[in-house]
Amino acid sequence: MLSSSLTNFMPIGGDLVLAEVIAPDFVVGKSVIEGDLRNTRHINVVAVKYASEMDSSGSQSAIFRNLDTKYRFKDGDVLLVRAKRTMFSSFQVFKRLSNMKKKEPRR
Repeated sequence: MLSSSLTNFMPIGGDLVLAEVIAPDFVVGKSVIEGDLRNTRHINVVAVKYASEMDSSGSQSAIFRNLDTKYRFKDGDVLLVRAKRTMFSSFQVFKRLSNMKKKEPRR
């Protein structure tokens, strides 16, 4: 099952893919080093489309920028990532977990 945050997906050989993924909640506010997707999720962030450069219709006017390791991901950023096809199901799992943390505790 592919994540709802996956916007574009292109096989590049074997089971490797390039994909555009809306920045998951668990990386928003973190740098690529702090998010540590390479070591914890086996996903390499190649480039980013900044949410601040996108028009109201989405990412059509924005272009991918080289990754600055000091940049902190923002809500709505689109990440260009390289990974094994099977890794993308983990984005859905973590998106759900992240959303659960934001909900108010039951009283």
